[in-house]
Amino acid sequence: MSPARDDLQLKIHLIRECLAQRFHDVLPHNIQQDRFVFNDGAYSFQFGFSRPAMEALPLDRLRTFMETVRFH
Repeated sequence: MSPARDDLQLKIHLIRECLAQRFHDVLPHNIQQDRFVFNDGAYSFQFGFSRPAMEALPLDRLRTFMETVRFH
């Protein structure tokens, strides 16, 4: 794998990890479409991201965003 691909995989893992701490059934809906689906027991949500933006975002800033974002 290329370093860029490895970095993107780390970011996708981070997103899944952060979502799984607060929600149920966190799955990539279709990772080729850059989208996750998950639920809180009552409602379903989708989290989508722009691949070019994700590639440009430093890992520490992504972690901060994912730990503080509110989905409700």
